[in-house]
Amino acid sequence: MTSKERVQAGRPTGFSASISDRPGRLARLCRVFSDLGVSIKDIAHDRTFSGPDVSAVPALSKVEAND
Repeated sequence: MTSKERVQAGRPTGFSASISDRPGRLARLCRVFSDLGVSIKDIAHDRTFSGPDVSAVPALSKVEAND
């Protein structure tokens, strides 16, 4: 089952997305989730281990579909 299918079935799913390390980018990701109608169960980003691209940071998310 893909992540998209898990969300559509109302099951929690997790994934990582690389976002720009600039003000407002995490809020933008949260708005995308809201626009898609999913609930954020957990979200975290850690600049410490962001990797070789210092302008991006991984955002680890757990989401599920709203009823």
